[in-house]
Amino acid sequence: MPQRSELREDIATGSGAIAHTLSAPGRAGSYAVRKITLNLSGNPTTSESYTVTKDNKNAAVYDVLHYSEDLASGPTTDVVITFEPEELVLQVDSDGNRDQVDIVFANTETRTYGSVIEYEAR
Repeated sequence: MPQRSELREDIATGSGAIAHTLSAPGRAGSYAVRKITLNLSGNPTTSESYTVTKDNKNAAVYDVLHYSEDLASGPTTDVVITFEPEELVLQVDSDGNRDQVDIVFANTETRTYGSVIEYEAR
């Protein structure tokens, strides 16, 4: 059984619109996103979608929406999304082109947030 590499974190915090992006780090290789978490200081009441999208290095036509939720649809101050090892993989090719994961939420009510992307080298 292959040994897992160490989990790394990319974090963002603030109280405005969320635009948290992680580009595949390092040189040519691949990285698996394992978990994304969001904590909000209060429940949003404005209908707005929280989305997680893989932005493909080759072209927008290959982008994939992995998660979308209207956080005002229920009492939501915490979101936890887990991924299987091969589900959300970010790659860097030999020319340095990189996949990204983009987390977006309008956050009109300016809730304070903490957003964390956990990932590991493959």
